[in-house]
Amino acid sequence: MTRSSKIDEVMWAVGLITQPLLLEALAAISEGRALEDALPADVDVEVLSAALRRLASIGVVELSPVAPFGYHTLTVRGRQFVLLLEDLHASIVSGEGSSCDSPGMTHRAERGAVSSVARPRPHGPRPTHPSRNRP
Repeated sequence: MTRSSKIDEVMWAVGLITQPLLLEALAAISEGRALEDALPADVDVEVLSAALRRLASIGVVELSPVAPFGYHTLTVRGRQFVLLLEDLHASIVSGEGSSCDSPGMTHRAERGAVSSVARPRPHGPRPTHPSRNRP
């Protein structure tokens, strides 16, 4: 793999996890919560729909017939994605480097355990996204 393709992959991943409402929606879905109950009432429906379409396009969720709200379902790939995000979060919090070959990650992935997604902002109030503040 060339250096530029690695950079492209990292940039794609950064774009994915920084997309507005993507991680919040993923967290709610992984906890089995309806999005209308998990997200603020004034959520920007267009931004939420874009996040859900992106998750569905990479095979992480199966959308509810009443999308963007309702109960969505994590796929097997979605559960693996959640585990990777949790491991990344744990590595960042503990100050350790992250490696996809870490024994803990392999063990957790083999068990298929899914707990809630590590919140992108685990402490303090959740900042509002400028696109949510519509007149």
